[in-house]
Amino acid sequence: MKCLLLVVFILTFGIVFSQDSFINYGLKAGLNISNIKEGSQFIFSEPMNYTPRYAFHAGVYLDVNIKKHFSIRNEILLSLQGARTTFFGFSSVENRNYMNMPVLFQYHLKRLNLYAGPMVGIQLNRPTMKPNVEFKPNFASRTIDVALCIGANYRIGKNWGVDIRYQNSIFQSSNFTPDAQDRVFQAGFFYRLKSIN
Repeated sequence: MKCLLLVVFILTFGIVFSQDSFINYGLKAGLNISNIKEGSQFIFSEPMNYTPRYAFHAGVYLDVNIKKHFSIRNEILLSLQGARTTFFGFSSVENRNYMNMPVLFQYHLKRLNLYAGPMVGIQLNRPTMKPNVEFKPNFASRTIDVALCIGANYRIGKNWGVDIRYQNSIFQSSNFTPDAQDRVFQAGFFYRLKSIN
């Protein structure tokens, strides 16, 4: 999957340099509301109950307009994800921090853009369940997350805009629960630094 993402990025930059495309790039940041879809129990008979974790995301984006109403958006985002868990009567926060790289295909309606596309996330931390439980990455959680994203953004000024997004993992994210999946709702702002014709 990392190879697939690399191919998509190479193709995108090929479009940038081979056509007279309109390019925007800038910064974005906002709120994450993340959770883990509860799967069937794999190791323990006691169910793991998940509730949302509130955190943030931040990073950079590159928009490449390839047609009048279509563009491709590449992003690199630090995204703090995970969930609050209750397990055997103990409550904790399962922290999963990712470097997410979505490739989004956008359709433009004046100031409003609708988009969808794949995303690959590389886990940056050893998965922890605070306050004092730590697991090895290859045991408690996958180090690579693959998800589908769908969302919209709206330009509210010359350079400012708002963005909302929902992403859902398409593969299991934990070895404790084989069909557990990461789910994240994002809401935030973006700021266009520069446009290139």
